[in-house]
Amino acid sequence: MTYRRAVNCLAATLACAAALLPRQTLAQNNNLATDDVVLPAGYVIEPVLTGLSYPTSIAVGPDGALYMAESGYSYGQYWTDARILRLSPSGRVHIVASGFRAPIMGLTFHNRLLYVAHRGAISTVDLSTLERGRRPVRDIVTGLPVVPNGQHFNSPVTFGPDGKMYFAVGAVTNSSVPGLDDVIYGWLPDMPWMRDAPAHEVTLTGSDYRSPDVLGPDPLKMVGGGAFLPFGTSSRAGQVIPAHPKPSAAVYRANADGSGLEVYAWGIRSPFGFAFGPDGRLYMTDQAVDDKGARGAANAPDVLWTIEQHAWYGWPDYLGGQPITEERFKPRFPLSRDPAFVQRDHPEVRQPLVRFEPHAAATKFDWSKSERFGFRGEMFLAEFGDGMPITTGLRPIPHKGFRIVRVNTATGAVEPFMTINNPGSEDTRGPKRPIQTLFDASGDNLYLLDFGALTVRLTGKEVGIRVPPQTGGVWRIRRQETAAGANPPAAARVEGARLLSWWTVRALILGIQRDMRVALVHANRARLAGVTDMRYSHHREEARGMLEQIRTVAVQAIKRIDDPKILDDGTHFLLHRVNAWATAAEPVHLRPDDPMIREVERWIERTSTSFPEKQELFQSYALPGRWQRPLERDIKP
Repeated sequence: MTYRRAVNCLAATLACAAALLPRQTLAQNNNLATDDVVLPAGYVIEPVLTGLSYPTSIAVGPDGALYMAESGYSYGQYWTDARILRLSPSGRVHIVASGFRAPIMGLTFHNRLLYVAHRGAISTVDLSTLERGRRPVRDIVTGLPVVPNGQHFNSPVTFGPDGKMYFAVGAVTNSSVPGLDDVIYGWLPDMPWMRDAPAHEVTLTGSDYRSPDVLGPDPLKMVGGGAFLPFGTSSRAGQVIPAHPKPSAAVYRANADGSGLEVYAWGIRSPFGFAFGPDGRLYMTDQAVDDKGARGAANAPDVLWTIEQHAWYGWPDYLGGQPITEERFKPRFPLSRDPAFVQRDHPEVRQPLVRFEPHAAATKFDWSKSERFGFRGEMFLAEFGDGMPITTGLRPIPHKGFRIVRVNTATGAVEPFMTINNPGSEDTRGPKRPIQTLFDASGDNLYLLDFGALTVRLTGKEVGIRVPPQTGGVWRIRRQETAAGANPPAAARVEGARLLSWWTVRALILGIQRDMRVALVHANRARLAGVTDMRYSHHREEARGMLEQIRTVAVQAIKRIDDPKILDDGTHFLLHRVNAWATAAEPVHLRPDDPMIREVERWIERTSTSFPEKQELFQSYALPGRWQRPLERDIKP
């Protein structure tokens, strides 16, 4: 694949994302048959709650009720309200609190407070009082290096035997070097200065990884990229990156009120499940490096760690305790080079308790505590399932994950418990994407939180991620004899989640801006070649193709997006103007000072304030250099 085709593929991804947006909230598939679920003999599964949109967390409250978090965000640029719901024992559902920074990643009860881990922050919700009809929410930790539209987030909170609060923060990038994948996810155009920051001082080897300069004036140009540095910034051998007080890819510890924040361990990538076990050890699932971007790796295993203070867990140079330089990790993604070490001196690297299958996406877990349910003392762990081909170097692979496994934490042995056939789609008759397991207080019932349908397409006709809302839910697994003679209550249902599609429109308009820049590059090259040069027609057609791509994106957004906010802030009018401009523009006559191009850039600058943490992250993580002054990104004649 040429670099030009790679950039065009990126544009196609954003364009097709618009086509995948639902015009109205989709209904939950009413077929709740469990034909696609395989369980051991004597166990049954039944729905408890349906209609959830992108749920990620579930907890049992002090009152015995179930609390669920609709995260508010899904890969593919889908956004809903980030809110917490309560399901009472009688089957009633109501909203506990809302307005969090999406995504919510964890709910934890401690001392009658509900601790909420959401994007870049930890907050508490006091469920015992109401203030003006709302439960008070208080931020106790903020400013963590987690970006909107990011790949990895902060984990749930857990409390140790010492009474302190523990949580983890994922890496900003796939493997320490920002690349094309971060443009596709959507955060890099908004925060080009953002980078991973180490917990301890590191010395770089000078290993560099090149990417198309999709943020610069010439998106067809290649730029170098180094570890722990902003996009397009080359590293040099012996370069020292100082420790950061709030690093990415690290485990933190603090007092219960958020004070006394300190780094506990480092070198992790994508924490998801995070909890102290019955044996007093701190366990964490860590999802491995994907085969994508500037520094990808193939066949990297997801792992289960036991976390110890001051330990280093290998990211970004070791994958599950094994060197990234091994032949089996050689990437297949067309724009990745074979990874070398980026750190010159490595601390002692820890080895995982369990290595799961690559791309299984190990998520959250709980321990069986009942002889009646069985397997007492064993961990029950959810595997979300693969995201191929986006995460697998654009290669199809057999499906991985989509199940619950039993883990013997004394020996590291893993056995399947529940398996989903026909996984991940709206047609799956049962759970679709397992994301958390949780035993109730009695231990007789295992609750399974199902994120809902999520499918990935990369074909000649369809590119992108489809994640319809209201397809998630809660399921209960139990032994048949534990409820003999009792009829389980009918499943409750959540109503009213609305897709906040303005965020998706912003991602599409960022794509329009990028396509405008590519069209300008080709227009300028056509003028320089002259009409008698055979390159003139080539560059003219390339520019015309980008204009057609811009028109397609604008038309799809206008047709399919119904968020009233778009009509209120001028975005809908802007899309109509972009469509008319792309239809009428003559490719060779495009200029950097074109009023339509400047109007799009002004819209992006104006709406960049929608990320409340942006300025705080800029002040803490930006380095002197290319992206210190964002105006340098402007296209020059």
